[in-house]
Amino acid sequence: MEKQRTKSGSKFSRRLLAAIVFVNFLNPLYAKILTNSDFAKLRFVPVQSNNDTSDFFTNTDIRFEVEVPYVRPGEIDISSPDDMDNVSFKTLKRTELDSENGGTKIEVWYSFSKKGSYNLQPLTVRVQGFKRTIAFAPISVKTNPKDQDPIMIIEFSDGKVATSENGFADISLMEFKVGEKVTFDVLFQYGVQLISFNWNLPKDSIFTQTKEYEILETKYKDKSKLDEIVPVSSFEWIPLMEGPATFPVFSMTLTSNNGYKGEIKVPAIQIQVGEKAVENTVRTVELFNQAFEVNEVEHIPEEEIIVTLEDCQELAELRINERYSFFGLKKSKRIEKELSLGLPADSSEFSVSWIYFSILFVVLSLGIFIFFLRKKRLFINIITTALFIFAVIGLSVSILESKKQHGVSCGGQLFSIPDSLSEAKTELKPGSYIEIKEFSGEWIYVLLGESGGWCKKEDIIQIK
Repeated sequence: MEKQRTKSGSKFSRRLLAAIVFVNFLNPLYAKILTNSDFAKLRFVPVQSNNDTSDFFTNTDIRFEVEVPYVRPGEIDISSPDDMDNVSFKTLKRTELDSENGGTKIEVWYSFSKKGSYNLQPLTVRVQGFKRTIAFAPISVKTNPKDQDPIMIIEFSDGKVATSENGFADISLMEFKVGEKVTFDVLFQYGVQLISFNWNLPKDSIFTQTKEYEILETKYKDKSKLDEIVPVSSFEWIPLMEGPATFPVFSMTLTSNNGYKGEIKVPAIQIQVGEKAVENTVRTVELFNQAFEVNEVEHIPEEEIIVTLEDCQELAELRINERYSFFGLKKSKRIEKELSLGLPADSSEFSVSWIYFSILFVVLSLGIFIFFLRKKRLFINIITTALFIFAVIGLSVSILESKKQHGVSCGGQLFSIPDSLSEAKTELKPGSYIEIKEFSGEWIYVLLGESGGWCKKEDIIQIK
């Protein structure tokens, strides 16, 4: 009897063991044993936060990740990465994968202090009781644009490029011929603000600025903007004389995100201009000379009108009178005075009477709204409500317009920064009507048309 029980227990144990093996065989999460060859196929791949792997920069945290199938995070032990020159280990993370076969995603962060190509040491891990290694895909790291000094770029229509760093590397391959038009763009990279832009006028040629771009301050809000190339201006250059010549020299004063502020330029280059054709050369030179002859005939010097300080003060008084007149009806005298001085007369002064009219309009519309509100007629109530809202908006706009500050220039210079030692941007013509945007001590930031700059407070007569 005891022998029969022993045989039955042994038989039950064998069946239970077989069932456990069978279940584990059916469950790939437990049944799959990863071999060395499996791990040899795995690679840590660099990934940006936006999944863009095209550019990786120095002094930023770069994430590498790999997915290990069939293994849970608790079954993976990771050894600390080995030290490498110019490479700093930051942190690592293990996350369970929500997939059919399960698995673990391992993320490792590194930072690189210098640009270059890197092959990181394989990472040692212990999985399912076995010691394994996972290799890293090679990575190329560029210098962070935030640490770069700005550069100027000249890009020709045929694709050739010259920079303030490398000069005219390919310009020797270009063919310059008499009478042929050379078109190119001037741009900058890694700059935050363009303070000034200048160029020389080459001899024996026709040189034309064909387009000027509006330059706004570049703010690095995301990584895609870090190395943005900003266009400044487009040019055409036609050499008119055969022989040696100097390509136009350009210079910029730029600020950058790393604190740099200074002048950069593309070095001057001597080029050789070849002959295109005899008849074309002669014709081009004749047209060039004729153009200057016509200009001399057409542009007869006119008598210069001098705008005095008394004229500027009178203009300011006329604008003050216009401002406080009934809907600006006194502007005719101001227009007559500006035209007599050769100044533009298309900028009218805002009349404060609009504010009083708007207040009256608000009061009347409010009274109408209250009166008809008691009638309880939906359509009329909608109209009176809209009328009241329109009146309030009109009053708000009038108040905002009245708060804008303007003035009349007595002459002087505009600077890019409030410092008389900085380079002047342009001249302020006496009598110019300007908008005042900001005060800083003895300096005022003004707008003249689309351009702006700092000038001395004493050079402006404010209209109050």
